[in-house]
Amino acid sequence: MADEDHHRADRTAHRDCADHLRQCRTFGEDFKPQMKAEIEEGDQEAKDFDQKCTSNNKKLEDVHRRLTQRRLRKLIAESQDTSRQPTTSPVRGEYKRTRLNSETPLREVEKWANDADSKCVFDNG
Repeated sequence: MADEDHHRADRTAHRDCADHLRQCRTFGEDFKPQMKAEIEEGDQEAKDFDQKCTSNNKKLEDVHRRLTQRRLRKLIAESQDTSRQPTTSPVRGEYKRTRLNSETPLREVEKWANDADSKCVFDNG
């Protein structure tokens, strides 16, 4: 009798384990579509963030380019401003030598302008 009770309890335990395993599998299957949707949503959010960063970088590059162009135009205008240059010949020669040895000589400014002009067109801003 004791053996029969033991076998009955053993079969009941196995059945309970099998039922529990079946419930776990069903529970997992129920959540697969939801988990897949969450993964796809996360991937889309990552793509959107990457696209936003790329767009912001392009905007920053554009601002930097425009600021560089504005600075170059200002330097060129300063270098061509004859009202600031001396009129007498010996003093004018000294001015040119000083300008040539300055931080941004005219040749370098014109080179920058040509480089910037070849990369992008000066805007009116």
